[in-house]
Amino acid sequence: MRRVKASALESISDYRLLEDERPSPGAGEVLVKVGACGVGYVDALVALGRYQVKPPLPHTPGQEVGGWVEAVGDGVSGLAPGDRVMAAVRGGFAEYALAPAPAVNRIPDRMSFSQAAGFRVNYLTALHGPTYADYASRTGRFVPRF
Repeated sequence: MRRVKASALESISDYRLLEDERPSPGAGEVLVKVGACGVGYVDALVALGRYQVKPPLPHTPGQEVGGWVEAVGDGVSGLAPGDRVMAAVRGGFAEYALAPAPAVNRIPDRMSFSQAAGFRVNYLTALHGPTYADYASRTGRFVPRF
């Protein structure tokens, strides 16, 4: 399978498209065939080593994907090969990515993989922004609520 991978986080030129072994899901994991991978601000920071938490090297970017369930590991229920899903993964810039089963959700037929790939992080960020702004405008303080 193909994946984007870097052994350093200095520049975008550190990344290469490489052939790699397709991963196999372990217990509690789901192998997703990636149809689309979301790219947001945090992804760019992580990919260039500018985020406060550095990923282990070598690094394949991509935290959220839309695609199909390819295989499930032992102990996974409620998901089956062929299901259309969105998932939180490590290494979404690949043809296949592993996800913990609780981080995988089926998507409706009318939702595209591109929409699913940007839904988890970007949608929730957009949802919380106005909440925080409203709180700050009413109180004069900014206190994150989680």
